[in-house]
Amino acid sequence: MNTNNDNEINIQEPNSFFHTLAERWGHPFVPRSKVGIFSGGLLHPRTMANLDSLGLGPGKITHGHRVVYQTSALIEWMERRTTKHAA
Repeated sequence: MNTNNDNEINIQEPNSFFHTLAERWGHPFVPRSKVGIFSGGLLHPRTMANLDSLGLGPGKITHGHRVVYQTSALIEWMERRTTKHAA
């Protein structure tokens, strides 16, 4: 992991950035209601609900009325949707 200190993440390497999010989260699942917290504001629960309804989300798991995502699947999905632009 390329960090200057515990609070800084190297966003020059998107894969490193997303895996750092997963490491900091520390749980195997991310509730849809918490994707904004998990992603640092990159994702919103309503956006995820819309993408799920279109079949474009990372794959959800439902338990009753609660929706969660496997952390690893969410990270892989975020990586596939990320484009790095030249500076």
